[in-house]
Amino acid sequence: MKKLFLKKVAASVVALLTLVSSGIVWTGSAAVSAADPQPITELKILKKLKLPVGVKTPAKTFSFNFAKHSFNGNENDKGKLPTIVAPTVAYDGNETLGTGKTINKDASLNLEAINWNKPGQFTYEIEEAAITPANSTDYEEKWTKSPAKYLISFFVVKKDTKLMVSKIFIKREVADANDGTDSPAQQAKVEYNPNPKTGEENGLKFTNIYNKKVKPIVPGGQNPPDETKQKKGLRIEKKAEGSDLFKAQIFEFKVHITKPDTVAADDDSKIKYFCTPESGNPTDNAYGDITFKLKNDQSGVFSNVWLGSKVTVEETDAQGGTTPGIEGKANGITIEAGENTPFKTKEFILGEDKDGNYVLYKNKEQTATGVLLDNLPFILIALLAVIGIFFFLKNRKRKQNEAQHRF
Repeated sequence: MKKLFLKKVAASVVALLTLVSSGIVWTGSAAVSAADPQPITELKILKKLKLPVGVKTPAKTFSFNFAKHSFNGNENDKGKLPTIVAPTVAYDGNETLGTGKTINKDASLNLEAINWNKPGQFTYEIEEAAITPANSTDYEEKWTKSPAKYLISFFVVKKDTKLMVSKIFIKREVADANDGTDSPAQQAKVEYNPNPKTGEENGLKFTNIYNKKVKPIVPGGQNPPDETKQKKGLRIEKKAEGSDLFKAQIFEFKVHITKPDTVAADDDSKIKYFCTPESGNPTDNAYGDITFKLKNDQSGVFSNVWLGSKVTVEETDAQGGTTPGIEGKANGITIEAGENTPFKTKEFILGEDKDGNYVLYKNKEQTATGVLLDNLPFILIALLAVIGIFFFLKNRKRKQNEAQHRF
């Protein structure tokens, strides 16, 4: 019995020493580690802003709230915790997505500036503060705030006469769905790494999703939208060169628009379309294929569309005109026809570039000379074939005559 008791005591001592040395349990003493603790002077909170290609970052400052939770594991003593002023991180209005899907920045909290008062375990609950969309004449912002919540414990020790943070432990309580599979619903308590390697995360992060939509444009009225406003979404212009009869033809088009991956369920959102200079109420169109018709000097204008959308434009009926000349820009990039699809553009992205998003189709009337020139290669091939057949038949007849003379 005595041996069994001694074994239990020894096991308890070993377990307690293990917990104390790890810094997980507060002992009430001035230090939580047998080793000489190294101060952690700064807490970094990783801010990840997810946005589509073509959208610029907003000029916005984000902050994070620290709610008092407990002191030394006792929630009734949370009044002993000092108030932490919310740290912030700011984005300007000119940054665009490079590689990857997010633009990352750190919010920094100076731990040396906090008056801890005494050694102990100070636990807070952290979440991101609410976000207010900006009010704009031309654009509508849509934010998906990070739902993540964390419990964070600062282990404060006394070294000589100075209080300092020796360890930090983090536990995620609510998943950050915006971060995808990188953030499971919950995680065990992990130790904060104050010096992560390049590309590594320290376990404390918040991900926002930011999307931007061009507001609906209404044609006509006292202040009809100018070209600059029309190009904020997408403007497709038609030019026809030739006779008056050719210019009066109706040219048919198809545009395919796919909203960006960052936009979640948005089935009720319709793209607005109207033709200018004609007036009339815009029509509502779902994302996907949209067909429309234009005459010479007319433009099709698309608004109420998400920036970052992927687009192709195709002229489906050129009324017998020549292969079109295609000009335009989107997201600051020149638009070109496909290598094997001269009537259809390569895929492009709607962006916030100062030149806007626009495509110009120029067709010339097909003349008799033009038809001849366009078909000249085929005519030459056919002519060569006829000549070849002629000489083949002539040569065969000559050989037949020579054979008859031998007999």
